[in-house]
Amino acid sequence: MLNKDIHGIMVGNEEIKLEIFADDMTAFLRDHASLDTLLNMVDSFSLHSGLKINFEKTKVLFLGNDQESTMETVISLARNRNITAKKAIKILGVHFTYDQILWRKLNFDETLKTIKERLNCWNWRNLTVLGRIQIIKSFVIPGFMYRAGLVCSHKEIVKEVNKIIFNFIWKGKDKVKRSALISDVENGGLRAPHLESIIKAQRIMCCKKFANSQQSSWKIILLHYLRRIRGRLLLSCNFNVKNLPVTLPKFYVECLQTFSEHSVSVREQGLNLSNSSRSSTVIWNNRHILIDGKSVFYQSLFDKGIVTLENLVTDTNVLLVRQDPNVLPFTPLEWFHLIQIFEALPTQWRKSLTSCGPKSGETFLWYNQIKLYLKNQAVQIESVLSKNVYSEIRAGYETRPTAQARFEEQFPDVCLDWNDIYKLPFKVIPLKLFYYQTFFETWHS
Repeated sequence: MLNKDIHGIMVGNEEIKLEIFADDMTAFLRDHASLDTLLNMVDSFSLHSGLKINFEKTKVLFLGNDQESTMETVISLARNRNITAKKAIKILGVHFTYDQILWRKLNFDETLKTIKERLNCWNWRNLTVLGRIQIIKSFVIPGFMYRAGLVCSHKEIVKEVNKIIFNFIWKGKDKVKRSALISDVENGGLRAPHLESIIKAQRIMCCKKFANSQQSSWKIILLHYLRRIRGRLLLSCNFNVKNLPVTLPKFYVECLQTFSEHSVSVREQGLNLSNSSRSSTVIWNNRHILIDGKSVFYQSLFDKGIVTLENLVTDTNVLLVRQDPNVLPFTPLEWFHLIQIFEALPTQWRKSLTSCGPKSGETFLWYNQIKLYLKNQAVQIESVLSKNVYSEIRAGYETRPTAQARFEEQFPDVCLDWNDIYKLPFKVIPLKLFYYQTFFETWHS
């Protein structure tokens, strides 16, 4: 039975009180009275069950701006049970704090130190380049990405980790361009991990989780931020995060910005209209439809069926704004908003709205419009796999090996199947390293 005397934090109309994963419990409490009630309930539970909370490992972190009014009372309640108030707390291995310097130190500086210590244990072994890359994939990437996949990771941190990784792979300075080494074998690389692409892939997978209907507290918070622009509808729109009329936490800005870079709605919806694009281009949150520099969303018009560009014309291909407003089901304010939207349309769209042929008549289903552009084709969001997203993003960073570029420059008339050349030695396992080091002249002690 829920205890009504324990008040959690309110996010819109939703209340978040408790998050539990395995034996790790995090309570979000609104006031000191709720903390007192919770601790008394825990004591009662311990008395009857014999199970006890380890108060020495229990920490309190104050949230919000109004901390001083409750701080003394909370500290007094906590001290009675040997609970300490901290500037930072650790939840499932990730540290949270308002102090950005402390946040970096706890989340990443300690991780970098651990990575260096771990790699030092392998440095004395006479490992091949392939072996060293496998060590990185097995022992470095998972540990770093556990935190980098959940919180923002600054560019200088990623740069430092890359330096550690490639210094370990080559035992010093790089012998082959990193942009070539990350490629697949048939493209002249050894599939070395590319951190930037891994991080971006995780950001997109976060958006995939957000798109499904499974309930979660973090989704409640993100939906609250996006409430003014219809929440998940955003993922089916041709949006630009910078133009949205909402303020988002930096982590979610990264997620949505990365998603938009690979969204079909962004890639395929240009300024040239056709019948199909007119019926699939969502008006709302559209980067090309700006009022005062911001994209728009009007809930009342959305509820009345104004969703795509096709909905701005009648069944006889006449612009709605050219109709008599008295015969249309819009209030004066909604009519004004319709005129605003029409005036904000790009000139090409305004001219071609009525010349795209008959309306499709299809019902717009926003979830079916959430697609990513992978390997030159549109993929429905529920079918998207992390490894495919990573490959797509990584491809944008890859370059051909310097040896190939020089050969083609010196012998432009010689046509070689480079893919077969790169793959040939990998068909015989012992020749892998010998070939790679000979071809790229990377022999080193």
